[in-house]
Amino acid sequence: MDTRAGLVRGLLATGGSRQALEAYRNELQERMTAHGAHIRARESVSAALAEARAQLVRWDACGVSDPADLPYALKNRDAVITQITYLAAMEEALARGGISRGSYMVMRPDGQPPCEGLDGDFRFVLGDDPLKEEICEVSFQSADAAVACAWVPRRPIPADDGWYENIWADYREDKIIRDPDEGVTA
Repeated sequence: MDTRAGLVRGLLATGGSRQALEAYRNELQERMTAHGAHIRARESVSAALAEARAQLVRWDACGVSDPADLPYALKNRDAVITQITYLAAMEEALARGGISRGSYMVMRPDGQPPCEGLDGDFRFVLGDDPLKEEICEVSFQSADAAVACAWVPRRPIPADDGWYENIWADYREDKIIRDPDEGVTA
């Protein structure tokens, strides 16, 4: 059942409760908060990825009794697929030696403690990120819930060629976006 119509028919045939849908959502939210948020460890991310894949397999069993719950059920499916994709990218980056960045800390036994008194599990890695010049492009494979990862060079940051105030004034005067027939494009 790859089509949305097939998914909907399957959900309605199975039956289920709103409470089951909410429990499903809570499970995936709690997992992402615990393992894929601002504090990450390779083993933890890998375990969370396996749990997310297992949760996707269980999605068909959720079902709905009330057609009004269909959007919630379909959002759950999209959310768990998104979670699998993000966790797979995190796992891939950590496996390639990714380290802490501005938005998250990577916990590793060979890291440094954040402060005196916090040791052990709180050791994290800083330094020159070996992945800073690459981007992990991901693609979800719906047949087996696999995620294909491809590392590509990052594009350079474009040169800043204007001040916000000037660009905003040009936008307000309709100088930024024009009809292609007029020969000027964004």
